[in-house]
Amino acid sequence: MLTTKYLESLSFQEKRNAIIKERIKCAKDYKYLIETYFPVDAAGTLVPFILYPHQLDALSSYIEFSNNITMKTRQMGFTTFTAAFIVAELINNDNYKTVIISK
Repeated sequence: MLTTKYLESLSFQEKRNAIIKERIKCAKDYKYLIETYFPVDAAGTLVPFILYPHQLDALSSYIEFSNNITMKTRQMGFTTFTAAFIVAELINNDNYKTVIISK
């Protein structure tokens, strides 16, 4: 994870290279991107968003298939995970489109 303190310790060229390397890593590994840079609020405290197995399964499906229909129960963190995935796609892909339908 790149922190402001770490980046401030680098020269301009080292900083540029570190950011590019991290950007490539995040583009290749959405699990890393979400768990590292997308914290969640747990009782007023920001904590890392560590994905559960069902969220990892959904991540694989989201990456493999362009159309996904999900059925879920409440309080599984699935909506938050889906929002994080959409943001990851928006960061990494030009012209990304998504449709969310809820009953």
